[in-house]
Amino acid sequence: MKKPGLDVLAFGEVLWDLFEDDTGDFLPRLGGAPANLVVHLARLGFRAGVLGGVGDDFLGARLRDELRQAGVALGPLVTKKERTGVVFIRRSKDGEPNFLFYREQSADMTISAKDVERVFSPPAVVHVSTSTLSRPLLAKATWELLAKADGKAFVVCDLNVRLRMWKSREHLRKATKKLLRHARLVKASEGDFRAMGFSSTKEGLRFLEKRVPIVLLTRGGGAAEVHREGKVIAKVAANKTKVVDATGAGDGFLAGFLAVLLRAKKVSGTKLTAGPEELLAALRFGHEIGSRVVGKIGSIEGTRDVSAMKKAFARTSC
Repeated sequence: MKKPGLDVLAFGEVLWDLFEDDTGDFLPRLGGAPANLVVHLARLGFRAGVLGGVGDDFLGARLRDELRQAGVALGPLVTKKERTGVVFIRRSKDGEPNFLFYREQSADMTISAKDVERVFSPPAVVHVSTSTLSRPLLAKATWELLAKADGKAFVVCDLNVRLRMWKSREHLRKATKKLLRHARLVKASEGDFRAMGFSSTKEGLRFLEKRVPIVLLTRGGGAAEVHREGKVIAKVAANKTKVVDATGAGDGFLAGFLAVLLRAKKVSGTKLTAGPEELLAALRFGHEIGSRVVGKIGSIEGTRDVSAMKKAFARTSC
């Protein structure tokens, strides 16, 4: 049964991240950028769900349990006959992840347009990324989702580029151009621009600003910026934090950013009505969540202390 009224619906992968620790063992952690995003938002009290696929197996059952315990709405989550996806992750000395995917024909890769038709109800915000366009079946599901969201929801695109999933950069750029026609806000990192083959951050920004009204740019450990009509309208430096694991830092940042705007009721239909002060507050809390994420191994471990996170959220004013 469809469950309307979600604040955020994120579309894409739900899987297990297996992190190599210092002893050579592997630590299982819930993963997938859309799943990470909705977990953080649900822990803050928002109605958030992920439209993705898990297998009808014990790994899928454990993912459902993790999401349920975080308060994530399970209505849009689809159980598939295919196995649950897994990613192995080895971290560098500075905490940067190196991914080894085991996702060929896994449940998260087999979501169809029919699955979208069955579970979709319009939320306030729809979150998508480029990765679901890298395979034909998922691409059709993405276009079905966006067709249903157009004119009804505020569409946020997180580039989150994984170049190895694509046939070529040309294919990636062509699909991204089409995706951005539907987006009202796009989040990008300097790493995304490098993966897409842009020679500079300035070139990457020009590519986005021609197509999307608002660009949210993160610069790794540096400042985050909001761009509108080719101008920086808000900018906040990152918190100084020891990085244990950078996996999912951008997902945490985006969750914090959206949380402030949703609480302030600055998302209305397809419009973002936030002014500079609200955007500065959103950037600050985005950094707050991002810094919590990078302090632990695993993309959602840094926000398990829900009480502390909610207190930090309450202190964030706009």
